[in-house]
Amino acid sequence: MDGKLFYFNNQQQMLEPPTYDEFKHQLGVQRKYYISTSRCHIPNVNPFTKEALKLFKRSNSTGCTKDEAIVSVNYDDVNREYSLHINYTVALTFIKNSTEETIMDDLSCCFSKIERAGTGAYADKRFRLYPCTNFKQGFIVPTHVSGIIVNCTSKSMNDSLLQQDAFSFVQVKNKKLTQAKHVRDQRKLGILMIGIDSLSRSNFRRTMPETAKYLEVNDWYELRGYNKVADNTYPNLMPLLTGYTENTASMKCHPSYISLDNCHFIWTTLRRKGFATAYAEDTSYMATFDYQKRGFLRPPTDHYLRPFSMAIEKHLKIIKKAGLSYCIGRHQAGEYIYNFGIEFAKRYQNQSYFGLFWTNSFSHSFFNTATTMDTTILAYFKDMEKQGILDTAAVVFFSDHGRRWGPLLHLEEGFLEERLPMFYISLPKWIKEDYPDLVRNLEVNQGRLTTPFDIYMTVKHLTRLALPKLKFQQASDCANAQSILKIVPENRTCEDACIPQSWCTCLPYIKQAKNSVLVQNVTQLILNEMNNYLQVRNLSTLCSELSLKKITDAWLRQNESTPVVSTSTLPTYKIEFTTNPKTKPLTEFSATVDYDVKEQRIIANVEDISRQSEYASTAQCVNDKQAKKYCICRSSLLENSDKKPQVE
Repeated sequence: MDGKLFYFNNQQQMLEPPTYDEFKHQLGVQRKYYISTSRCHIPNVNPFTKEALKLFKRSNSTGCTKDEAIVSVNYDDVNREYSLHINYTVALTFIKNSTEETIMDDLSCCFSKIERAGTGAYADKRFRLYPCTNFKQGFIVPTHVSGIIVNCTSKSMNDSLLQQDAFSFVQVKNKKLTQAKHVRDQRKLGILMIGIDSLSRSNFRRTMPETAKYLEVNDWYELRGYNKVADNTYPNLMPLLTGYTENTASMKCHPSYISLDNCHFIWTTLRRKGFATAYAEDTSYMATFDYQKRGFLRPPTDHYLRPFSMAIEKHLKIIKKAGLSYCIGRHQAGEYIYNFGIEFAKRYQNQSYFGLFWTNSFSHSFFNTATTMDTTILAYFKDMEKQGILDTAAVVFFSDHGRRWGPLLHLEEGFLEERLPMFYISLPKWIKEDYPDLVRNLEVNQGRLTTPFDIYMTVKHLTRLALPKLKFQQASDCANAQSILKIVPENRTCEDACIPQSWCTCLPYIKQAKNSVLVQNVTQLILNEMNNYLQVRNLSTLCSELSLKKITDAWLRQNESTPVVSTSTLPTYKIEFTTNPKTKPLTEFSATVDYDVKEQRIIANVEDISRQSEYASTAQCVNDKQAKKYCICRSSLLENSDKKPQVE
């Protein structure tokens, strides 16, 4: 095994499901490298090896409901208003004793308005659900109402509930927005960012083959070298939306005890320049900007779905998968987010807008659940194409990182799985026609090393195409960040791109003997740093001291005599190991550190050490998001508590 590249095996048999035969070349399974430059070689991974396919069981539908809707929503483009439509024919299928003559008297439908209700520290944590108000056919939804829950009951069935549903509305708040001085006579640009949590480039192909095929056939641009810059969701989205690292965001905004309002999000600037803005995310208790944070004191965008998401998660029927609310009422949880996103794009199609629409519910907790949304996501893209949204908007379809724990990390390509999220972008027709040079740059950059910092600069670049006089500053925490519409340097390194060594995929590793004295020493030094991390945070009384159980794998980064070089003069080791106290599942870690042989010390950021097993049930005694990864609560060793879903 010594000397073998740990994440690339030329002998692996390439196996594609039958549906992939006609486009396996387009999926890139025949390409030797994802990207190959003078300073960065990221080997290609076949997503469909026998080992990978053994882990998967496909499910092609969500299974959330088979019932037709009694109530639906219509939109009047002339009067710019929503109305509620009652389908009495569908209602008859629920009420056996009713007839066409009696159904209108028998059926009763009412709506409860949802609105944001929190203040101060709880501004982003509370909502208000108003009493249910009866409505008749064609009821016009008041323009101040942005979300409702609808209940339909039958008098002949003792007012029993027939169906419950929920609807969000994109009420255009400022109808004169398109006449604003700074946007008049400028090109209109939509920017839609559609994100799915924890979906790597490889696992996207496994779980969503139909969507992958659609993107390839329809000439979306894939960034094959899109590399994460931090461990989990929040520190990978903040560079993309603010240009900040997590540390800078903490210093500038104090999200844990003040709010994120003072963080300069890209949507804030765009809103001031006349763009309509929106943000929506499902699974509200673990939402990116609210989990162990204060969230936003004021709604961060013109259209903000969080109160609606909290309300439906509390008041509608829930079916869980992988520990998360998967079906909510009649829909998969993510469908509420995507419906809102498409509605937002339709309502503002004739002006400039920016929206982020993020889902966790079908991808966060289990690597296989995304298969259930393949046909649904495909249908959304086809609808966007039909509605003309893709002709006028830049659409980004992306993830934050791959799987961070579980069996996929034990595959040959596990190192890449965690670090290379999927990323696609579609450009509007007018940019392709007016700026062919930028399109050619993007085509080149598909094979270059890129990061979330670059996407932050890309959004600014796109905006300047619509508003040429607009000025933006460089991403504050990455001096070399640049738009992907400009040529990314061929010799770019991870250091150039602001990718910490722990997450860098450019340099291959050589397998090392697990029982070597040097590997054992490095591992013990890593454990010392982890224990010290807990100690300096005064968590030692709550958290158990970690000791080595087993080294499962060890690698040394390829030496510096090769063309692909690191600026570090110290050898870099990647070590995977399990620890005591014993937990179920085992406590697994992966650490990438520089080792100073002369001083016999390591150089590492403890917070970049990756926890590769679930830890929610054993880390409930601490609230610190980072410390949870390394803490095995002493109390958890004594209790047999129910397992809860892990939150990043």
